[in-house]
Amino acid sequence: MYNQLLELCGFEPEDIKREQPRIKRTFQKWGITPEDVSRAEARIKQYFDYRLRGVRRFLGLWLMEFVDVTLAREEGKTIVYPSYPPFSQIAATIATMSDDLYACVPSAPLWR
Repeated sequence: MYNQLLELCGFEPEDIKREQPRIKRTFQKWGITPEDVSRAEARIKQYFDYRLRGVRRFLGLWLMEFVDVTLAREEGKTIVYPSYPPFSQIAATIATMSDDLYACVPSAPLWR
């Protein structure tokens, strides 16, 4: 359903197959419609050099951070919010302590 968007975000076919159910649940939770997805695809093509693999992969990281923060509690993770400024080293250290922890500044993935 979202294959073109996911391809624009650097997902490989096996990534799409694996992550599509989580992305679908996230979009449903946020009320993101097919029209919203089409608009996102057009904006990526307009504002990003999506032909570059690194740009596509970076967009994919943003998308998966949005999915992860949305589904963390539903997937049984304890959410830890490091304080501002959001030092990535602190969040990464907390997140690697256990598979049951999710650490990020929640507003950051939503700003993008």
